[in-house]
Amino acid sequence: MDEFQDTDGSQYALLDRWFRDEDGAPRGLLVMVGDPKQAIYSFRGGDIGTYLRAARSAQHRLTLDTNRRSSAAYVAACNAFFEGPRAVLSADPGHDIRYRPVQAGGGAEAERLHEWGTPVASPLQVHALPEALTNATARPRALAACAALVARLLAPGRFTLGAGGRPLAPGDLAVLLRTNGEIDDLRRLLQRHGIPCAAQSRLQVFESEAARDLLLVLHAVLHPQDVGALRAALLSESLGFTPRQLPALEAAGGLEPWRERLLDWRERWRREGVLAVVFALLAQVRRRGGGGSDDERLVTDLRHLGELLAAREAEGHSPGALLDWLRAHRLGEGEEADEGEDAGRGERRLRLESDQHRVRLMTLHASKGLEFPVVLLPTLWGAEAQAMGKGVPLDTADAAGEREALFEKTARARLAGAQQEERFRLLYVALTRAKQACHVFLLPNTRPARRNASNSKTDPARSPLDSLLDRGLEAACRASAEIAWHEGWPEAEVDPGTATAPGITPANAADPTATTTPASATAPPDSTATMRAQRLEAEAPPPPGPVRLPGRWSFTGLVRRAGEPLLEATAADDEVLPAADDEAPETPEMPAAGEALDAAPATGPAGDPASPSPTTEAALRALDALRGPGFGNALHALLETARPGECFALQPERVLAALKQQGVRSEDGRNLADLAPSVAAMLDRVRQTALWLPGHTEPLVLASLPAERQRHEMAFHFRLGEASLQALRAACERHGLPGLVPEGTPARIDGSLDGAIDLVFEHAGRVHVLDWKSNQLPQGGHPEALSRLMDHHHYRFQALLYTVALHRLLHQRRGEAYRIAEHLGAPVYLFLRAVGLGPGWGVWSERFPDALIETADALLASEAEAAA
Repeated sequence: MDEFQDTDGSQYALLDRWFRDEDGAPRGLLVMVGDPKQAIYSFRGGDIGTYLRAARSAQHRLTLDTNRRSSAAYVAACNAFFEGPRAVLSADPGHDIRYRPVQAGGGAEAERLHEWGTPVASPLQVHALPEALTNATARPRALAACAALVARLLAPGRFTLGAGGRPLAPGDLAVLLRTNGEIDDLRRLLQRHGIPCAAQSRLQVFESEAARDLLLVLHAVLHPQDVGALRAALLSESLGFTPRQLPALEAAGGLEPWRERLLDWRERWRREGVLAVVFALLAQVRRRGGGGSDDERLVTDLRHLGELLAAREAEGHSPGALLDWLRAHRLGEGEEADEGEDAGRGERRLRLESDQHRVRLMTLHASKGLEFPVVLLPTLWGAEAQAMGKGVPLDTADAAGEREALFEKTARARLAGAQQEERFRLLYVALTRAKQACHVFLLPNTRPARRNASNSKTDPARSPLDSLLDRGLEAACRASAEIAWHEGWPEAEVDPGTATAPGITPANAADPTATTTPASATAPPDSTATMRAQRLEAEAPPPPGPVRLPGRWSFTGLVRRAGEPLLEATAADDEVLPAADDEAPETPEMPAAGEALDAAPATGPAGDPASPSPTTEAALRALDALRGPGFGNALHALLETARPGECFALQPERVLAALKQQGVRSEDGRNLADLAPSVAAMLDRVRQTALWLPGHTEPLVLASLPAERQRHEMAFHFRLGEASLQALRAACERHGLPGLVPEGTPARIDGSLDGAIDLVFEHAGRVHVLDWKSNQLPQGGHPEALSRLMDHHHYRFQALLYTVALHRLLHQRRGEAYRIAEHLGAPVYLFLRAVGLGPGWGVWSERFPDALIETADALLASEAEAAA
């Protein structure tokens, strides 16, 4: 029986009976495997007393004394943390359960945590706040400090796993918290930092207000003739009307425009799927204003529900069936309803996306049995006794599995001690989840028991960390080489070493206009809803007229579907655009969704296009059997994580793993393992070839580009005025670039323009945008062929849009000191299959006139159109 520490008296009595004959003599072999230090499930019936009795009755006892999970340095840190009197996991120094020093098995040494290339000598980091704050005051401060620490740990280039290993990623971090409320609060803070996280909270998305709203709206979309359904949808939190506003809206004839809008949403559902309706509803939530934490929760939940519905839709379910499915889960009648608390947990719990690539937020109990490279414990100082409630407490089970009700004060005190001992074991479980490092936050154990109190808590009411401080924890931490003691909690830092491009920090790079609100400045829970209600009561929004709503535009949407907004679903949407005219290449390149990264050709400043030799042609066609989105995504993933000076030829297994992860298949049946070395050689050629960029006298080699001078996948989102693409087309013609803005695009666009730039980097004082392409090149990779390809797919138009986005960002960051000619570099497009095969092969880079960039910026903002 594994995990035997979680059994209760009745279960053990049954097992013991099975393994005894009718005379009570032992028979057979009962092997009980357990760790009393991990007995933390008393609320589920687990009884540590049962385990101890079973251990005492065992004929043989075997001990595991080797930790094969964690690094040797971290094992030594835990040994020092629980050394001497701190080994007893109880306030009673004679208690049986205690920490026993272990040795490291060495299995985690290959991925030891490094900072700036040096092994972290003190993997257990203790952050002690000297201020004796009350718990209520300290909790939001601790969560804000934890969010700042996560941002620091994920600073580009700072931390890696292994000597020269991969960078520390969000998925390598876990924050273990005491309550679901703490999980939700920290999730919001991390989102403000732009850090992806997955919150494993017991709150269920089907029980949220968003689920109710979405059910009302989708029902109205499917039944637009039902006036009652329309009224109910308008009264939802998402659409934002109040009962006082609705009669006025109806009297003014405002219901009909809304009915027309729902008809449009129903048509979009038919053409594009249920997510199109959810996105339209999300846009409506953003337009109606508010912007508080309630809106953040609503938007997150709507996205989650949309993904769940889309997954069901992909299985072939009709719109009506989707609505029935959502309604059943709202009523608790889904297919998981009868399967217990843990059933369907992966689908029903609130989360943003897959845990794999996100910071994991979970409760301490949920972390048992799991392991993570780095663990953060920001609120363990708050693991104190909870009120026993009005019921009669029960003692732990006796040898027969029976429990006694406790009425006397001494019995209740004994139970309080047992509860504190379980909190000690919870501390042990939390600390031993880490493989490489752990960050623990502390408060002084002299802090007041409650607000305005003069005394502090004592055993057994206080937290285990407070108890350990009385047993010399601080002195032991300061004396241990493997433990670092820090005065104070982490704060947000602006470190030039963490910048990913000039003026860009990890927290705001995804959204240059975003600001981070300190946790202490967050409005009280009820104020946001109150202010929203007052605002809606004071001024009713005008009824929507029969006009086209502002859209969200992207380069792909502008070129592929003129007049219809379309969000880019993948990085390679811009590689699958249709032919623009009859002069397009006869064999359009096949797309590759993820594309690849940093590249440059072997050419000098005056290099001329080279005619393809047989050797060059063979190199260009060497990987023709690999194509499609999966191949592009694999190249993208490899190059995005490549470190300066790294060589892929020395790690073909890494290349092979990336290809397999993306489901790449060779079209000629060859084994991927045979092709991986060729892929690695291509990547190394791209990264090691000298790039000669317009305006520079020195070449750029991407393999030598420092990590702090580059930012991968930099997303941008900026508002559009009534932007005239017709005026932009005319401006391009005046600057000698006719046809740069494709024919067929809408004359005017409004709303917002979104996109993601593959790479933003700084070279010799100028900042450039770089877009990499994994297209096949049937006409060759020399400059003339690439120029035709750029025109055929309208990539020059894309380059202009991305350049304007970077221009806006640099202007915001540098203010009046910004000069286009001095600080903004030419856009660079790299076609990976051809880079380095000949002079100028695989590289397109041309500088737009400075005046055109300023004109395009003004036109997209609907400024100075007449002057353009």
